[in-house]
Amino acid sequence: IQVTKIHEQYRLPDSFLFYPATMWAHKNHLVLVEAIAILKRRGRGLGLVLTGGITSQAEAIQRRAREMGVLESIRILGVVPANDLRAIYKSSTAVVIPTLFEAVSGPIAEAWQENIPVVCSDIPQLRRQADGAALFFDPHSPESIADAIERLLSSQTLAQQIIEEGRRKLANLDWTTTAR
Repeated sequence: IQVTKIHEQYRLPDSFLFYPATMWAHKNHLVLVEAIAILKRRGRGLGLVLTGGITSQAEAIQRRAREMGVLESIRILGVVPANDLRAIYKSSTAVVIPTLFEAVSGPIAEAWQENIPVVCSDIPQLRRQADGAALFFDPHSPESIADAIERLLSSQTLAQQIIEEGRRKLANLDWTTTAR
């Protein structure tokens, strides 16, 4: 995977959070945009890269980003090829999953596979999936999301612990364990 090539091709920010999810309302992109604005006010100028299916929600996301003064920080890429997606994961600072409900999150496991730290919603399904291998936040609170992201960015040790625990969890996701 040509990470540098993909980084240039998609004009990705130097430092960015990544959220790969179809733009459905329950995926909670709008609150994430508000968290990005809070981080910007705190002096953490991070980009936000969004991939996945683009729905009518994209207009609301862009409108909120414009209102919050962070439109230039957000890249909406839509659906990208699998190899490009892997390179985007590898380029990201962290993966953020602000969803309001989910059975299981594929992007969490994909982040672990690429050794990228995860911050995600503190909902029962994601707590069960990622406990110890992610930082959790209240998905209804942009401040809570911003606080979790800032906590992660402030400690390389914490980020590394999350990555290592993610690798351990990923190692347990084999067919035998799953079948049991």
